[in-house]
Amino acid sequence: MGVRMEHDGPITRVILDRAPYRRTHADALVAFAGANPPSPLLALPARRILVSLAPPEGVFDLARDGRRCFVAAVVDRCDNLHDAALLEVLGWDRDVPLDTLLAEVTPDALEVGRAAGRALLSLSLPAGVGGDLAAAGWAVAEGSYILERDRSPWDTPPLPPGARWEDLDRRGVAEHYAVLRAAFADDPAMMVPDLATFSAVSLGAPLPVRVLRRDGCELAFSRVTVEDGRVGYVASIGRAPEWRGRGLGCVALAEALRQLATQPVGRFRLGVTATNTAAVALYLRAGFRVLETWQTWRRPLESA
Repeated sequence: MGVRMEHDGPITRVILDRAPYRRTHADALVAFAGANPPSPLLALPARRILVSLAPPEGVFDLARDGRRCFVAAVVDRCDNLHDAALLEVLGWDRDVPLDTLLAEVTPDALEVGRAAGRALLSLSLPAGVGGDLAAAGWAVAEGSYILERDRSPWDTPPLPPGARWEDLDRRGVAEHYAVLRAAFADDPAMMVPDLATFSAVSLGAPLPVRVLRRDGCELAFSRVTVEDGRVGYVASIGRAPEWRGRGLGCVALAEALRQLATQPVGRFRLGVTATNTAAVALYLRAGFRVLETWQTWRRPLESA
């Protein structure tokens, strides 16, 4: 249990009860996250995070007056550019100040990251949220955008001669894993799990991962999802490093949009790191527009 004092007009005391996480609780936590997302524009894969990636000690389930008000998880088993664990806010009740909730969970989240041997703990939030983090030793590291487009037509560029799109199968997972890691090697926001977890998630996805192949080699890929039943998400697109600058970004995006157009959704969304200016320009040319800006906060674990 934690107690925090909040200034919101008269001073009120907020008492938070913390429940131990059990994997049997996943359905209730996923339902709460779906009804109370960190942003109404972004549906996170809460079930995958809770069941597949986060250990039980890294899941936070807070309640006030017997009512669930906050769910978060630490993802500490994924490789990334900054060797960071990620504190992922999956859902919160806006009646409870976010700074109160973060103050309750961040000390333990830092411990989880330290136990995993990580150098940093990262936390992504909509811009303008989390104002008390700076005073607690956090700093904004980078920004990102959520973009959206409707189902209006898009350009479909020609494929390289001899190339064709295929569904990812078990035989191609290891190669796809290597291509994806190489494609996002410089992306600070990319979190890549171990091969076994990656394989299970990729092959078990409701919508198949698409790979562009020629002469037995993967050139590019497209991964899409429908998280909330209403909006389709371009989870990731990319190409093998040796195909950089040859137009495969446009090809992969067109395939992602084609696949999403087979679903009963009216809007397509994606996220992109703000410093990836080439990708931002590609999405804007394809009819996407920026809906929301996010910030990634980081804190060194050695100073916790």
